Amino acid sequence: MINSKQISFIKQSAERFTEGLIAKEDEFIFEVNNKTLEAGEIYSSYITLNKKEIFMTGAKNSSDSKILLKKNKDSLLNTYASIVSRTKEKYPKNQPLKPTDNDYRLGVVTRYFSRVGNDNTKPIIEISKEDYTNRNSLYIYFETKWVIRGTKEEVSNANADRIRYLQRRYSNISQILFPLQLWRPDLDSPEDIENKLSRLKK
Repeated sequence: MINSKQISFIKQSAERFTEGLIAKEDEFIFEVNNKTLEAGEIYSSYITLNKKEIFMTGAKNSSDSKILLKKNKDSLLNTYASIVSRTKEKYPKNQPLKPTDNDYRLGVVTRYFSRVGNDNTKPIIEISKEDYTNRNSLYIYFETKWVIRGTKEEVSNANADRIRYLQRRYSNISQILFPLQLWRPDLDSPEDIENKLSRLKK
């Protein structure tokens, strides 16, 4: 069963919607209890990114919208299948990478990102490999290699190149990435010594 958080997400991420529609007699039932929606009630239609149509009571800004199912058999099955499928999908969570000591020994990690699929102004978030693997159809996903070990100049140049490449498609990626992010200088390297001296001065 669709909950209020999922209803809100469907509304906000819909590819398009039509509100102010008027229900006909015996046209819809409520998904929550299978009761018939009365004729003359206002409802809205939402088209999702995967081209499924979902019906809800009220307007887009209604706070108590309920999922409606067409009483027509074919529409009922198709819509219900879409709803059931959506309830099983996970929403990606913001989870910045925390490199392990082994990651630093290797020097390169893979980072995973996601964003709502139909709006390139929405913020990009860093996610776990698990969320990257178990994808939600309302989001887009991408990954990148990221250098975390080496000289300051080498790491900065390599990661700056990655950011420029990603910006061709994800223009706001620079809001969460910068070249020396996650970098850790090698022990007793010139950069490490410089950092230690800087801390002593403080």
